[in-house]
Amino acid sequence: MLKKMIALCLVCMLTLAFLGVQAEENKGEWWNILLLGSDDRDMSKHSGRTDTIIILSVNRELGSAKMTSIMRDTWVKIPGRKKNKINAANVFGGPELAMETVNTSFGTNIQDYILINFRDMVDIVDLFGGVDLELSQSEVKIANDYINSYKAEAHNQEPYEDYSLIASAGMVHLNGMQAMAHCRDRYTDSDFGRVMRGQDTLLALAEKAQNMEVDACLDIAGEIMSFVETNLTDEEVKELGKAVLTMDVENVGQNRLPADGTYKSGTFDGVWCIRPNLEKNAQILKSYIYG
Repeated sequence: MLKKMIALCLVCMLTLAFLGVQAEENKGEWWNILLLGSDDRDMSKHSGRTDTIIILSVNRELGSAKMTSIMRDTWVKIPGRKKNKINAANVFGGPELAMETVNTSFGTNIQDYILINFRDMVDIVDLFGGVDLELSQSEVKIANDYINSYKAEAHNQEPYEDYSLIASAGMVHLNGMQAMAHCRDRYTDSDFGRVMRGQDTLLALAEKAQNMEVDACLDIAGEIMSFVETNLTDEEVKELGKAVLTMDVENVGQNRLPADGTYKSGTFDGVWCIRPNLEKNAQILKSYIYG
């Protein structure tokens, strides 16, 4: 599966400060949005699992943001269904059920979501002219392995124009294909490392957007929206395009759930999953967002 989700975060981080949205728990300065990345080929059918699940929390007064990734294999009760991995909620009831599942599992009251097809990440990164990231030698090797596999499979779909490999480790400039391959990497360390690579790529793109002209940035935001499904209004999305100009990208908080020491992972009843203490993780999430 392709691990990419950058676009939906970008849509949110491209703006915000001017939205008069009432956040949950009567803390008007915070706005929490659920960002979902799936492998749907037909977005209208919601047939894909959301392997990327991020709560984006934005403080409109301070111009700051925090991201909390939820591990795709987290074992939870899906409302109206039996227990399953949290990434399956989208298959059973689309992004609305995915949002309800996050809320019931982690004590949140998120009302807004953005869903994107993983396969569009390549084009989105290329809209920004690529992205600069620092990669280890292991990350370069694994990303190049993915690129070679995508090239070999290209006869089954519309081929990408540039399957060039990443030449060396260190600070490198990645095109869309290379960035997507890097975000898919869970072999350098683990799936926990994969979610952080996705967050790092997002932040690098947001920082790049800060150096763009406002009109160019908003044009890209408009193109990105053609790739996504959301319950935000067009006006809200347009407003969201401005926050990147004031957001302190270097200090965006990065977090993931379940937190260390609050879960067990392994094969249970024939299914490999992550079984969290949801009460503890709900407390940790609340403390992380609201301080």
